[in-house]
Amino acid sequence: MKIPLKQFDKEAAHFAKNTKEYCINSMDSDVVANLQTNGIPMKLWDTYRERFNYDIRLELEDPKARLGTTRTIYNYANGEFVYEYDGNPIDMKARLSELLFEWNVGETKYEGWFYFDEHEVIEIFRKAFGENHNQRGEFIVRVSKYNNKFEIFLRVGVKEYPLKKTKIYAFLTTPRGGEEEDEPYYSNNWNINPDDIRFIGG
Repeated sequence: MKIPLKQFDKEAAHFAKNTKEYCINSMDSDVVANLQTNGIPMKLWDTYRERFNYDIRLELEDPKARLGTTRTIYNYANGEFVYEYDGNPIDMKARLSELLFEWNVGETKYEGWFYFDEHEVIEIFRKAFGENHNQRGEFIVRVSKYNNKFEIFLRVGVKEYPLKKTKIYAFLTTPRGGEEEDEPYYSNNWNINPDDIRFIGG
């Protein structure tokens, strides 16, 4: 069968008719919805890029607990990420957006996923450091003696600034295993899927 050339859409072989349509077709639907709601967050990206002079300290109150040496990952608001043991530390860091670390108590392995609240972490760093981003600070995550409570705060000088809106998911693995280990043994946000947690401009 012969079909006249004029019946073909001249753009039929292309993914999109223009750049805007191409970009929209390339993004997930939730990203498109976020963009329509919040627009292009130029000033927010500038905030993400701000750097501060702070260390990250993970504290375990259980005297038998030991930090794992394979999976400690820091994700930052500016898109950078660091594996604790890869030998490439960052001195001046952006704000943390996510943190994952492991610790062990005997043969039980624990794993904590921490998703920091965007508005809270922006304001806490702004309040703690002010205009002097070079003053020394510590970002501390403290695990309780029984591995079921978590305290998070930023310390700059003698002042401590607690972070109370962090979404936490903690898992454990034992030698005997079991289906229950597929689910968090602790979470302060059972109804929120971690995959849905992201910064507005991320």
